[in-house]
Amino acid sequence: PCLICAVFNGIYLSPYYFSDDYHLKNTPTINLKLMLSNVEGKNKNYGKLIESVKSANPDVVVLQETTEEWWRQIQVLTDDYPHFKAPPRPGGGGMVLLSRFPLER
Repeated sequence: PCLICAVFNGIYLSPYYFSDDYHLKNTPTINLKLMLSNVEGKNKNYGKLIESVKSANPDVVVLQETTEEWWRQIQVLTDDYPHFKAPPRPGGGGMVLLSRFPLER
């Protein structure tokens, strides 16, 4: 059964790999460095995260499980990432998005 499934998937997916119709043509290339981190809301190692972000030097930073305290402690990052959205939620359910580039809706 696994072999049959693999064959059918191969037949279905092969046009995406071998046909010129599916390749992007004349599309500009954008190099963007992204950093994603789950800070685990109860974690208190704010300095280590700030150090990691500065060391990696990404263009966009996404942080999961942030709290209001996390946001207060890492706001120093907005010096390098002036465009941000930071809706922290109680209990570590928030998310922070920091960017060097303007954010659009």
